[in-house]
Amino acid sequence: MKTRTYHISNFGSFAPANVDAVDGYVTIHDSDRYKEASEEELGAWENSRLPAVKHAALTERAQRLLDRWRAKN
Repeated sequence: MKTRTYHISNFGSFAPANVDAVDGYVTIHDSDRYKEASEEELGAWENSRLPAVKHAALTERAQRLLDRWRAKN
């Protein structure tokens, strides 16, 4: 599985909850499928036993919230 990491502070107050950050870094599954996923699919992936998949789904939800906030401001 291809992964990537980001620092939790990149999201500021929009940082996803329930992710396991090691020294502030979160490892996520690196796939475009999360950007194209429905809310239901993200919900299912948030319950994954694989931390990288769970974190990717949670991160995508946080990214969507951040994008909506940016569009309004």
